[in-house]
Amino acid sequence: MRPLNQKELPLELVKDLGMQYATKKSKEKTRFAIFKCACGADFRSLVKDIKTSKTHRCLKCSRFKITTKAIRSKETGMKICQKCKVDKPLNKFHKNKNTGDGYSYRCKICDSKARKKYYDTSESGRARAYAKNRERYLLNKYGISTEKYNELLKVQHSCCAICEISLKEYQNKDGSKSGKDKRPKMFAVDHDHETNKIRGLLCNECNRGLGLLGDTLNSITKARDYIKGNNVIKG
Repeated sequence: MRPLNQKELPLELVKDLGMQYATKKSKEKTRFAIFKCACGADFRSLVKDIKTSKTHRCLKCSRFKITTKAIRSKETGMKICQKCKVDKPLNKFHKNKNTGDGYSYRCKICDSKARKKYYDTSESGRARAYAKNRERYLLNKYGISTEKYNELLKVQHSCCAICEISLKEYQNKDGSKSGKDKRPKMFAVDHDHETNKIRGLLCNECNRGLGLLGDTLNSITKARDYIKGNNVIKG
């Protein structure tokens, strides 16, 4: 049996185990050896699999997708972007739990360009991005989901809670949002600024009116009395 030549092997050879049965049911022997993985651990493998690059890492690294590039990233804190091919610090990459080193395969700049290109060329992509951003906005600012917003809208019969203008009439009157898609505007979520409790959905005029009046019952009552003529200053 010819000794193994290290130059013919892509991994470091630790020990040649010779001809062995792969399993108890195997009828023929094949050549096994112990190799050193990129993570430093020794593992047993078929020599022919190593030569054909079918196996090139230990079982642990295979399970957790730990590659030579991932090990380098953890040791040096640097990573090569697969798009621009530039070696950059890890803080220039978005985090991604599905990769071996925990970071995206492309840097933030390349990722931003790719997303922008996809957004500009794909209408379905823009729709998904809008829905995702809206869901994040409602959750972070008001603590409600898109489903909860739609439930409130249904309870109000798709009308403003104060002036009772319908959503369709409001959108025709107030136009659309700025930007590439120019999606129709939706009712604003009105909430108590002290308790953060959601009060209802309002059109832009009613929502701004409450804000300009200080969003207090006292100021709104005074405004009501003023309109009725109960608080007119007499000269």
